[in-house]
Amino acid sequence: MLYTILHFKVLKFKKGGSRSGAIIATCWATLMYYGKSGYVEATRKVITTTRYMSEEIKKIDGIEIIGCPDVSVIAISKFSQILLIDNYFS
Repeated sequence: MLYTILHFKVLKFKKGGSRSGAIIATCWATLMYYGKSGYVEATRKVITTTRYMSEEIKKIDGIEIIGCPDVSVIAISKFSQILLIDNYFS
């Protein structure tokens, strides 16, 4: 039944063209599935991983973090796939 209700809401939001509506419905369904403590723990893991990745990326010469990554998006400048691959395998 939960899937039917969620599916209907997502379709309803999609018809209206609201991407944020679909995201809200997905977050709500996740919260209902895992409960508040599970949702908070999953969010904590995402933030912890982002901070770890940000600190590790800062150690790579020639790559700079833009802004302060608070949740899950890390913006970088001077990106070079060759530089990143060389640092990954060294």
